[in-house]
Amino acid sequence: MAVFALILIIVGSVILLTIPILIGVYVYHDASRRGMNAALWTLMVLFLSFAGFTIYLLERRKYTDWQCPTCFAPVSKQYVVCPKCDTKIRAACSSCGYAAETGWMACPHCTSPLPEQFNDIVAPIRKKDTTLVKILALAAIIPALIMLLGIISPTLSSSSGAGSQYLSISDYQERPEVNAWLNKCNEDTSKTYALRYQTKNGDLKETHYLVYRPTDSGFDSIDTADDSGLFSAYLDVKFRESPGPSPLTYELLYTHFFHSGYFTSNYATLRVFVNDIQIDCEITDVDYNPGLFYIPFPIK
Repeated sequence: MAVFALILIIVGSVILLTIPILIGVYVYHDASRRGMNAALWTLMVLFLSFAGFTIYLLERRKYTDWQCPTCFAPVSKQYVVCPKCDTKIRAACSSCGYAAETGWMACPHCTSPLPEQFNDIVAPIRKKDTTLVKILALAAIIPALIMLLGIISPTLSSSSGAGSQYLSISDYQERPEVNAWLNKCNEDTSKTYALRYQTKNGDLKETHYLVYRPTDSGFDSIDTADDSGLFSAYLDVKFRESPGPSPLTYELLYTHFFHSGYFTSNYATLRVFVNDIQIDCEITDVDYNPGLFYIPFPIK
């Protein structure tokens, strides 16, 4: 739950920062193309966010988005020539220069006859604006998606519970299958061993470990910790070595882990540490619970 909430916060923060930047970049290029004060409008949009963007969209309608086909300078459809490069972009009367429309026979201003065709005319161009639609769609869809994820996050997040018990070898006198495993482990005291039993009840995954470290070194403590998220679950066993004989009265650690997560398909992975350094552990899978107790933990 906490991991999913953190991811949601990070993603939401990135999006909230990204959308104004995208809008600012769009406003700068669009205002430049229309002959507006690009820097001033960009600063206003970044400062006022969506309110500034709304003001810009209303104001930009006063400025043309047509461009000269030769130099791409902003031009009006009423222009006869581009004021920057003198390209003819509209038909005009040769006598008075009045702008003419296609199909006119005479100039309505000076009554001079007009040619049937104007061969030296290059029509202005207008770039199709698809970026605005994408930005508006992004600004509408992303917040709605974040709200939806916030609503369904409890069903997507992972839940877990864990428990452990310290045991002595003598506690397993009535468990011959475990005794046989312990005797085999004692043949090589340089390793750490674990029995693993896994079972599943619906989407609830249970992992049971019996951990044994047959070493001559003493231990001040053996601690456990569990770590679960959306995509993984871990059981950590941490040995703290002591220079002298072990003050502990137990040799075995039984720990079990209950995990439920929408995205997590794996059982809990065992990680063993000695003095905060992770070491290898030889794991044997069994078809029985190696512990001496079983407590169905409520999922938290």
